[in-house]
Amino acid sequence: MLKPHGYIISTSGDRATTIEKDTVQCAHCGRHYSIRPKEDPTDAGSYCGRCNAPICNRCGEEMTRTLTCRPFEQWLEYVERADADRRALDRALGL
Repeated sequence: MLKPHGYIISTSGDRATTIEKDTVQCAHCGRHYSIRPKEDPTDAGSYCGRCNAPICNRCGEEMTRTLTCRPFEQWLEYVERADADRRALDRALGL
C-alpha cells in the first residue's frame, strides 16, 4: 500500500523477535488490520464502493448481508445525536 493508515510493532516476550507491519483503518468500524508491504488493502480485507474506502472482513460480511454502508463517522454522529436527545428528554421530564 502506498500510504498506510498506521504502523504496528510486535515483540516477543523476551524482545528477541520484532515484527513490524503497516495497518489500514476500517472505514466502517474504525478497527485497524495489518497488511503486507505493497499489498492492496482489499486483499487483506474488503472494500466499500459507497464510501470508497477499505473495510475489514467483518464489516465486509455485514455489508454483504445487510447491503448497508455505515461509515464510522456516521455511526458516531448517530450516537451523539441519541445522547443529546436523551439529555433533552431528561431535562423536559425534570430528571
